[in-house]
Amino acid sequence: MALITTVTEVKATHPRLLNKTSKDTWLPNFAHVEYKYLVPIIGTALYNDIQIKYTANTLAGLEITLHQKIQAMLVPIAYFDELPRDVGKITDAGPQSDIIGDQKLFGWQYREMKQGIANLYFDALEVLLRWLYDNKASFALWTSSPEYTRYSKLLIKNGTDFSEQYALHQPLRMYWTMRPLIQDVQDNYHSLALGAALFTYFIDMASPTAAEADILRALKKAMAFLTVYRTCRMHSVRFGHDGFAILQNDTEAQSTSSAAPQLPLLDHHMRAAEQDGYQQLERAKRLCKDLRAAVGGKGAGYNAAFDAGPLVNYTTASIADRNDALTSGVRLGI
Repeated sequence: MALITTVTEVKATHPRLLNKTSKDTWLPNFAHVEYKYLVPIIGTALYNDIQIKYTANTLAGLEITLHQKIQAMLVPIAYFDELPRDVGKITDAGPQSDIIGDQKLFGWQYREMKQGIANLYFDALEVLLRWLYDNKASFALWTSSPEYTRYSKLLIKNGTDFSEQYALHQPLRMYWTMRPLIQDVQDNYHSLALGAALFTYFIDMASPTAAEADILRALKKAMAFLTVYRTCRMHSVRFGHDGFAILQNDTEAQSTSSAAPQLPLLDHHMRAAEQDGYQQLERAKRLCKDLRAAVGGKGAGYNAAFDAGPLVNYTTASIADRNDALTSGVRLGI
């Protein structure tokens, strides 16, 4: 059974968009959508627990709030997935239009609505994850799941945080598109540069000191810049006054406001992001070395993590050899 079963619940999530819906029988297949989009985020155990309590009407306390935030995320993505079905239907005579009279949307209106619904989903998804992370102590079924482990081990956990390091157009949507590349940068740049133990130390810390906060800022900057560089190699992108963006489709790529930059300019932006990323990673390594060299170091946990990694033999690179020593083995050409 799905976590949304009535039109009343649907209309309560986004009333301005869905205030004219009226038939329960025309609701999207929410059970399918939940397994497709929700379970990979909150895990099977928490999903099943919320579903059982929702069916039995026994949700209580923070569970009610969690369920509301889940519904706010599910509704737009469910309707987004089913928009093509509302434009036309397959009949005995083949595909036919399902639009009558003055209900028809112009093409640009349809595209704007589709993008707006997608934005509602990404906004609600980020709100859900940030709220769930802030209240993780109350949801052991989530914190014990593989889904939580993957999420908690990311240095940059949401689009807002990423955009503070490197401005993004529609940061919530962009973050989720780039999340596999963020993981790639962690594994192939940061973890290799600092060592797995020391990098994990910074990800897991709860209350960083001033010195540790400086290192975290440099690590996040490096991650954002290098992720942008990797994204340029994997996707069609644009750089604009409103931030870095992945072009979603050919229509967006051809529009004046979203036109992709000429190749020389794109290459300039891409290489600048790469070099700035290496520079910030180098700064983080230098600060880590300085912290270890301080009287007594940071403490047993930090000292052990540092001493187990490659920074034990670290030597500060000069500007002259930034393309070689600056990367200290991190530049993999990937």
